Amino acid sequence: MLQGKTIINPVIKDEVTYVHTAQSTNGKKTVVDIHLEPKGGLNLHYHKAFEETFEVQQGELMVQIGKKKKKLVAGEKITVRRNEIHRFYSESEKPTKFRATLVPAH
Repeated sequence: MLQGKTIINPVIKDEVTYVHTAQSTNGKKTVVDIHLEPKGGLNLHYHKAFEETFEVQQGELMVQIGKKKKKLVAGEKITVRRNEIHRFYSESEKPTKFRATLVPAH
């Protein structure tokens, strides 16, 4: 069972805690809280099976969708649709905390 479990990925400098899983939401969504270290993040990628919403809880998060880049701060969110090429990353010298919601669950 992943709910409540934290996984640390030293390569992209993040810590992921599962808030809700496919099992706990009947397949409707997966929700994870992410602690991103300064300058951490992912390369461009896309998802065929789900959309992904990023909601910043603390700090700043850069989200790139296609060629457009947007800086989000606490309280702001953005949704990336299926098959949209995107990435999230930090340009800040401070850690960032954000929530990612995957719909449907994955």
